[in-house]
Amino acid sequence: MAGAYRGAELIGVCVGFFHPPPDRALHSHIAGVRGGSDGAGVGKALKHHERAWRLRRGTDTMTWTFDPLIARNAYFNIHRLGTAATEYLPNFYGEMTDSINRGQDSDRMLLAWDLLREPGTRIAAGTPEPEACVLYNEDGVPRLFHDSPGSAQRVRVEIPSDIETMRIEHPDRAARWRPALRDALATLMNDGWQVTDFARSGHYSLERTPHQRILSIDLINITLPLVSPFTTSFSTQTSRAPLLVKVTAEHNGREVTGWGECVVLDEPVYSPEYLDGAREVLQRFLIPALYTWQDPGKALTAKLVGHVLEHIVGHRMAKAALEMAILDAQLRATDISFASYFGTTVDTVPSGVLVGIQKSIPDLLSAVGGYIDQGYVRIKLKIQQGWGIEPVRAVRERFGDIPLQVDANTAYRLVDAPHLRKLDPFNLLLIEQPLAEDDLRQHALLAREISTPMCLDELIVSAASAVDAIALGPQQLSTSSPDALADTSKPNAFTTSPPPMGSLCGAAECSRPASAVRQMRHSPACPDSPCPETSRHPTATTSRKSPNPSASKTARSGSLAARGIGVEPIPAVLAEATTATLTVAPR
Repeated sequence: MAGAYRGAELIGVCVGFFHPPPDRALHSHIAGVRGGSDGAGVGKALKHHERAWRLRRGTDTMTWTFDPLIARNAYFNIHRLGTAATEYLPNFYGEMTDSINRGQDSDRMLLAWDLLREPGTRIAAGTPEPEACVLYNEDGVPRLFHDSPGSAQRVRVEIPSDIETMRIEHPDRAARWRPALRDALATLMNDGWQVTDFARSGHYSLERTPHQRILSIDLINITLPLVSPFTTSFSTQTSRAPLLVKVTAEHNGREVTGWGECVVLDEPVYSPEYLDGAREVLQRFLIPALYTWQDPGKALTAKLVGHVLEHIVGHRMAKAALEMAILDAQLRATDISFASYFGTTVDTVPSGVLVGIQKSIPDLLSAVGGYIDQGYVRIKLKIQQGWGIEPVRAVRERFGDIPLQVDANTAYRLVDAPHLRKLDPFNLLLIEQPLAEDDLRQHALLAREISTPMCLDELIVSAASAVDAIALGPQQLSTSSPDALADTSKPNAFTTSPPPMGSLCGAAECSRPASAVRQMRHSPACPDSPCPETSRHPTATTSRKSPNPSASKTARSGSLAARGIGVEPIPAVLAEATTATLTVAPR
């Protein structure tokens, strides 16, 4: 917090807080100057004070948001300070009732200020103004020209010089500017255009930026035999047959490859999606839709995949595989790690392991003991009717206070609450998806009947379903399933306002989408790691040997620091496991 004073009078203030990466980035949450003191350089003095203070403490980035319709703020932030406009955020705060924002959507522009760079305009002096205009200010009335970019490399987007006065004197005219600016500026930025300046005359300057173009996409069927059968409440598997998605792209003239995995099963017993259906929808609908989008020369980044594919209903696992492969290629091309992209605070994650339903209690104890000796720090047990209380009791008695959780895969009903309550004394991290995958209300009721934290997996299929879960009771949501939330363009519904602490949480398996990663890092369900995540199939390959038992008691961890999403298939193993390959290229 910093204040600006005229004598003893406080005339300006700014408040910020640090955010990941720790101690290197700070978000300036609010800044304001007292009426009558604007235009006197108070805001500039505050920002430069913040910059100097943060540089002394090793901070190199500062972010904040502002209303992109207010010309004087746009000029100050972008031209005078030289910040980078990184994202257009439609209706970012929702409905606001204060005197400044009442009656209009709260659109904001997210800015990033590189504190190591000297303040000042980011565009070379003497650069001519862009001739092509996408949004034109015609005597206070917005005029949109969507086709104006054409082959132009630079365009301008005009806004009123004083929208605040216009809201008072011409409210009907002012109301037309918000949707017009959103249509123009958000569309351009989503298409890969970069804001380079804001002119005092009242317009944003934007330039085309080199972008990623998909050259081809391979759908690769592989089969991996399991070392031992893997049993859950709904099936027994002896092999895994995932569908790999390989994206070959050109990024700024350089060819890169990205990988994703579609986590569907052979049959629709876990979700409505299944292997052959996922392959079909990828080939016929999803991949062609991406090619159609990029045909006119539009940018295609991972952030845009959800937007491009949202007209296709469902098929979240297939969409997620495609999105993750494109993100992997994008991050590899720019030498960025998955962790850095999402702003995580750790480089490694302690690994847990998922143990299927065993033939007997002795077999279960032998399996769990083996994994603990290999260095796994958290155990998740599959349970079902008739295989629940006693297996948990046996593991607790044999291995003591290890981090332990269970996954029921919808095996119970609400009438089983007295039975599930018997799990409470075992101090479990959580019980995952005990009831039907489509019954949110009964999960909320069950959460009031048991003290063990409850995790939602199959049920949380969107940001909207997560919000519904929060609305039904005191809960802590922490979902991390790309097959459920396969759209990195959606706002993070789980973190815009922290939900109250409680007994219902959501933490699905698999990889982590953008919309959930931030909340996932702070799940209370698993205090020893960023989320209650486990290895989905620890015995799913015969191509690699288990770690040497002599390395027992050394905690396993997965690295988040490798570039891309951190997975690089081994060519020889991939070739041996591949059963079919289909290349889908642009027409």
